[in-house]
Amino acid sequence: MLLLLLLAVSAVGEKAPSLAAPPPPEPGLRVVEAGPAGLVLEWSSPSVHIAPQRHGEIPRAEETRCPLRLCGGIEVTAEGYDQVATPGADRLPYTATLIALPPGVPPTLHVEVLEEATLSLSGPLAVAPQPAGALRDASGLPVGPAFAPAVGRPPAPASPVTLEEVGIVRGARLARLTFYPAIPDNGLLRLYRRVRVEVRWSTDGTQDKSPLLPADPLLSLVRRAVLNPWDLSPASSLPRP
Repeated sequence: MLLLLLLAVSAVGEKAPSLAAPPPPEPGLRVVEAGPAGLVLEWSSPSVHIAPQRHGEIPRAEETRCPLRLCGGIEVTAEGYDQVATPGADRLPYTATLIALPPGVPPTLHVEVLEEATLSLSGPLAVAPQPAGALRDASGLPVGPAFAPAVGRPPAPASPVTLEEVGIVRGARLARLTFYPAIPDNGLLRLYRRVRVEVRWSTDGTQDKSPLLPADPLLSLVRRAVLNPWDLSPASSLPRP
């Protein structure tokens, strides 16, 4: 009887649902909602790595381009992400995507941090190098104008996601969304592992309709480059996700 009871308990235990936490989402950008009034997106960052950068690890060409501050700061990287290249700015990892906007409506941006962490920084971050100066020929003589180093230090991003309109191409209004998974804050490094982004251009769906864009090879490239090609033209055959 005792053996049968043990077997029954074992069988129940095997059928019990697992209480393990669900796996974290894969790094990347996904569209949560796409409607006539805007987009809702979710960004999940890859692991962020920090490591001290010593002078011996800096290419000689870059070592001469940091006259205002030591280059040996803390390097912050994320797999697959670029790094800020603005002279004198913290070399933070970032990724960006283009979106299409309807004409005549100012977009609004709302960012909700879903998961974050903080790390203590043991020193300053590595900065993007200053301009290299005059162009020189093989003999060392200058052959081009000198470039003045940047004055001051550009501030760190105020938000993990920024929105910037970049222009109009063949009637298509474009904006860039940029995600920074790591931002310094008073001796700390804030790691934004998952954020939700809302870009709204109307609250009632009555925004101006995009003009019917003619067939154009350049517009075909634009449609492939933006995250929401269905918003480029109301006559587009591309469905919303």
